[in-house]
Amino acid sequence: MYRAGFATSQPVYERAVTGLFGALDLLRYPCYPLATCRYLFGSTFVETDWRLFVTLIRFDTVYHGHFKCNPGSR
Repeated sequence: MYRAGFATSQPVYERAVTGLFGALDLLRYPCYPLATCRYLFGSTFVETDWRLFVTLIRFDTVYHGHFKCNPGSR
């Protein structure tokens, strides 16, 4: 998100947003762990889960709005 938010040119922004949304799309695929497990790495809540939670909870208000991290913007 920060790569897109602080991009200095359109091509850099587009690469960053494409990568960002590609990574977010992976969270929805049935083969990804969140489809079958409650946490990212099995049955134990680890630091990675906290980091993902904070990122997702802030996404709409901060990253999407302030950084304009959405496909088709800029």
